[in-house]
Amino acid sequence: MYQLYDYMTLLFVATTIINLSFWILYTTLISLHKSQKKKDLDKSVDVLVCAKNQGDKLNNLINKLTKQKGISSLIIANDFSEDNSASILKNIEAKNAILKSFVPSKDATGKKIAIIEGISRVKASLLAFTDADCLPINDLWLVSMYGQLEDFDAVLGYSPMLKSKRLVNSWQRWETAFIAMQYMGMAKLRLAYMGVGRNLLFRRDSLKTLGLVDLKPELSGGDDDFLVQSISKNKVTINLDPDSFVFTESSQSWRDYIQQKQRHLSTSPHYPALIKFILMLFSVSHVIWYICFFLCLNIHTVLAFNALVIRWFIIYFCQYFNTRKLAISDLWKWTAVFDVALTFFFIFFAIFFKPKANW
Repeated sequence: MYQLYDYMTLLFVATTIINLSFWILYTTLISLHKSQKKKDLDKSVDVLVCAKNQGDKLNNLINKLTKQKGISSLIIANDFSEDNSASILKNIEAKNAILKSFVPSKDATGKKIAIIEGISRVKASLLAFTDADCLPINDLWLVSMYGQLEDFDAVLGYSPMLKSKRLVNSWQRWETAFIAMQYMGMAKLRLAYMGVGRNLLFRRDSLKTLGLVDLKPELSGGDDDFLVQSISKNKVTINLDPDSFVFTESSQSWRDYIQQKQRHLSTSPHYPALIKFILMLFSVSHVIWYICFFLCLNIHTVLAFNALVIRWFIIYFCQYFNTRKLAISDLWKWTAVFDVALTFFFIFFAIFFKPKANW
């Protein structure tokens, strides 16, 4: 029995070291990242948006995007919407030469066909992606993204959630930043594996050989991730300049959040083996740490509480910088609560996750 306790203690110590090492590494990479100075756009930029049943958002979206400095064309794929999107786009397109809309050739799962056919319509040397339910913080979005491009082929932008009073909003804002800390940190290590379609910039030529098969049409999600994975890993950079942030609304309910999460998680089994191992090591070490903590309470109480103090001290310290960099500073004081909640998040989706086949 004592030997079992010794093994559990060793596991507790090991997961403490592994998990906190991830936190320290990602925080260091993110907090020390310096955005390049903005510079005048000397190249044309087309913006591609895939929209499905977003008629109530199109007017505001188009107004905001067409006023972006440096935009050449705004290409909107009306992906077989069943609302009034078509008429809205037709009316605005007749008055605004920047807007170009089209309907994809096939109504398929996800938006992969819309993306491929949208890319084929791009004439500018640079292509930016965002979603119909997103809005840049100001008119410097493209200027800021271009400023980071330099010798890279792709820029991963950040898309925080707009703040509301719902509990699901607080959780989703925190989780969005938590995920961004990981994929942006990995990109800094030249291990880019994903991005968010709300905020991406590519050189058009880097996508010229992209085909539908590269986006894995059998999956409902992952379009953004597979776009990023099609680029050479040392040709991807990140942008954390606040002027580049593209804000979006969070889910309105826990049900909506879970459905959205199911779609996003359908992509992860298709990540490269090394990426899956790193992501799994981070999440599994988190869950095992809390399991060991509760088991150790009756065996090594002092060790357990000392480990908890050390853990929360380091994570609070890391999140002091991360939450300010990622526009969720108001949530910093709740770091311990979210850290515990993350354990249940990992367990819940590990047990109940089922791939979602729709948009």
